[in-house]
Amino acid sequence: MGVTTNKMKSITGAVHRGKSLLVLMREFSKCLKVVGILNKLFGVYALLTLGQILSSIVTAGYFFLDGLSFRDYLKYNVTLLSLPVVDMIFWLFTLLLLVVRSHNIRSQAEAFNRELFKLMMASPDLCKDKKLFLYVTMKQTVNFTACGFFSLGYPLVTSIIAAATTYLVILLQFSMPQT
Repeated sequence: MGVTTNKMKSITGAVHRGKSLLVLMREFSKCLKVVGILNKLFGVYALLTLGQILSSIVTAGYFFLDGLSFRDYLKYNVTLLSLPVVDMIFWLFTLLLLVVRSHNIRSQAEAFNRELFKLMMASPDLCKDKKLFLYVTMKQTVNFTACGFFSLGYPLVTSIIAAATTYLVILLQFSMPQT
């Protein structure tokens, strides 16, 4: 993903250096096709990884909170109690890495479209080129999904944290001793 982001940045920067816009559009379209293929290839992986992240956060949170309930256990095994916290941090970092990468590619596609639009608005001659005009009006974007179920974006992070918190509360309520 990083290579694609860098290629998109260089194409966006080349818009102002006077390179042929049709050539840049073709290069950018190739990048978008590669990103689409990556999205299809890694969609299942993203879905499985996100499921693993959710279950790992819930499990680690449960073990942490369950460990807090045993006071004598806590005295002797502070390091054992910190392992679920480290595990939760690791999985949250993995989730953020996945989301930030997909957001960077999406923002590069939007930046290219914005620069091309500004250039076309500044030059009436470019508006007469039908291919260029059609490309700008189509406004090709990128949207990474997990097998089409949901988009990989920043709202996904809060949704996973909210779902994990909900599951944790339910688990804690069912594991409380009956009095």
